[in-house]
Amino acid sequence: MTKREEYLEQMLLLMEQYGVRGLTMEQIAQKLGITKRTLYNYFSDKQAMVTAIMDYFVEQRLLDIKQFISSKELNAITIQTTLMTCPELQHKKMSPILIRSIFENFPELFTKYDNLRRETVREFFVHNVEQGIEEGLYHRDFDPNIISQYIFRTFDSFWVDIMDKQEDKELLNNAFCQIFCCILRGLVTPQGSGILEPEIKRIFNK
Repeated sequence: MTKREEYLEQMLLLMEQYGVRGLTMEQIAQKLGITKRTLYNYFSDKQAMVTAIMDYFVEQRLLDIKQFISSKELNAITIQTTLMTCPELQHKKMSPILIRSIFENFPELFTKYDNLRRETVREFFVHNVEQGIEEGLYHRDFDPNIISQYIFRTFDSFWVDIMDKQEDKELLNNAFCQIFCCILRGLVTPQGSGILEPEIKRIFNK
């Protein structure tokens, strides 16, 4: 990991704690243990810094998910339930409070990454539905593009509501799991149900 990447990870933690406007560049430099001049050598201003943090976060998040999935031979259902609950991935989610802070202070930057999020999530769901149909775990009479759009819109409206309420990560993830398990129950074949139901019991400890 380079020094720049170390700073980006530390600054992400600071933004989660203080928001994007909670600290000046000088205060950020102090908390990083470097001079303000050194910080400005890496980032010309606050917006450049936030942009770099978002770029790094998105890149690392996508890489983590791809590496996690490719390292295991998982069926479509287990991919979904594992991504919902895996501690290795859950702690790397960006908090709703921070996302709202970016939305309020850097709306153009928020729009850029929100569009990327939308396309990435949509493509993931399309691929997952196609995989599930091929494996015989999802019903074949579903159109992957239509179903993926439905799933995405459901969570998109839910995400906006959570942002407005500024809920914490734990509540957000629990609600996400419950809603998504309901959607999966509507997708799965009897064969898929045999995989999904034990996973649901595992997730909710029932």
